[in-house]
Amino acid sequence: MKHELAYERTRYYAVWKRLSLFAFFIAAALMTFAQGRVVGKVQNETGGPVSGASVSVKGTNTGTTTDNSGNFSINANPGTVLVISYVGYLTQEVNVTGAELSVQLAVDARSMGEVIVVGYGSQRRRDVTGAVISVNEATLKEVPAPNVLNQLKGRAAGVSIVSNGATPGSQA
Repeated sequence: MKHELAYERTRYYAVWKRLSLFAFFIAAALMTFAQGRVVGKVQNETGGPVSGASVSVKGTNTGTTTDNSGNFSINANPGTVLVISYVGYLTQEVNVTGAELSVQLAVDARSMGEVIVVGYGSQRRRDVTGAVISVNEATLKEVPAPNVLNQLKGRAAGVSIVSNGATPGSQA
């Protein structure tokens, strides 16, 4: 009788163990399927695509970036918040309400900064990796000269301005 009771207890324990393991796998599968896939597009203020924008689920390590067309895809539950950010634009938080999102980022006026004119175009000051020196208008007006090149002489460290000829008025 004692062995029969022990056998029954062992058998019930084995059944309970199998059922709990089965319930665990069912719960894990339901949690996996409950998380939806959200797709969307990130655009700039003119409606153009924002390539390389960061899209993440707030409060988690889940994130992705947009492709060249501004499209993204991320696992997120309805009701969660997506944080979208890109350099030069204001960070935006969007509530997930459906399977598709469209987000338009606004320009961050504080980050526009100075524009630097270089020999082959222009760049924002924050995008230039080399040394940068600024000469403002008041400094240039201190020197009475017929043109800007003559006003710049001696005002910008590391900049050499030389004349093409020895005659007065020759171009620099």
